[in-house]
Amino acid sequence: MQIDDWADGMREKTNQHKLSLKQSLEIEIKAEKKNIDSERDEEQLTLTMLQSVCDTADQVAKHGKDAELLFLQQQITERINQLEIYDMHHLGSAYNLQLNIDTETVTGTKLTIRRPSVERQRIMEKAQFLFMYDFKTKRDKENAYPTGIATLNNGDYCIADNEYANRKIKLFTSNGVLKWEIPMNSSPWNVGLMRDGNLMVTKRETTDVDVYASSGQQIKTIQSPVKCGSPGLAIRGKVIVLTDTIKKCVYICNEDLKVIKTIHNELFDEPSYAAMNENIIVADNGAHCVFIHNKDGELINTYGTPGESGDEVGQLRNPYGLCTDQHGNIFVADFNNKVHLLDKNGHFQKYILSPSDLEANPRAITVNANGHLAVTLYGGLVKFYKYLDE
Repeated sequence: MQIDDWADGMREKTNQHKLSLKQSLEIEIKAEKKNIDSERDEEQLTLTMLQSVCDTADQVAKHGKDAELLFLQQQITERINQLEIYDMHHLGSAYNLQLNIDTETVTGTKLTIRRPSVERQRIMEKAQFLFMYDFKTKRDKENAYPTGIATLNNGDYCIADNEYANRKIKLFTSNGVLKWEIPMNSSPWNVGLMRDGNLMVTKRETTDVDVYASSGQQIKTIQSPVKCGSPGLAIRGKVIVLTDTIKKCVYICNEDLKVIKTIHNELFDEPSYAAMNENIIVADNGAHCVFIHNKDGELINTYGTPGESGDEVGQLRNPYGLCTDQHGNIFVADFNNKVHLLDKNGHFQKYILSPSDLEANPRAITVNANGHLAVTLYGGLVKFYKYLDE
């Protein structure tokens, strides 16, 4: 009798598990279909607009007068200046659009146009492991606790080691050779690459933000609006985004860290990381969510269930790392030993890395110029993965 009851119980659990898997699969399929339809519509609209611009520019270039050419150049310059604060250079590269106007002389003005063409990115079914190295150095007193990572223009990596006994930033070559390490009086939390190639470092025990040259020389210290805590950092062009875990808000700043706009979100609990594509993305360690805001600070999507941690599709547990790539994809490091891949608006695509890939909790993450994902792990490893099928 006991065997029969046990068998019935196992069958019931199996059926429940099958139902759960089926529901998860249906959710993923619906989300994928919605994303594909949305991307198709956006792509068609963008192509139509770019085609119209190119046709107009063609006609002006062939038949326009000098004054009309200068007027066209003026309009384009004004629009670029409007968009510059959000660093829209990715649009030109993504759609292969180039518009060059020589304004030194009216006579012989040159207008070069390349027709827009779109090449869709191809995400690999499973990210391919490339190599790894240990960023725990001989001078470290404890295991490394990476809370920030930035890739430099030459391929070097700067890692913020928040472990209290270490408290330093470290610069490595692309293949893991240590170039320098700088002890700090306060625990570094995050690091970002500025437009001029310098490194900006936020710290936990102070409101100061330090700026270093790639040589390791400290250039200056800037007073930030953040009230200590764990200040997340994202840099895109002239815009710098800082998160404030004490005041539970996000600041959009200029390069001098003067506040342009403050984002308030009643769902914020511990906003610890930030990233940008055309939106402003915030990973909240306490709320177990990623919040996507538009450039005006309006909330447009939430990934995860606010205040609830979980290990199912659409759930997070203490998201610690966050970054975007050149296509606008969002990567989220999950304490469940996973890295989630979201589309530019925060909709789930897949687990780009799973527990079988990561032997420890993933922390700070970034994508380098080669399109490789760098994932730091608690203890001292950084692992590199290829995720785009070239």
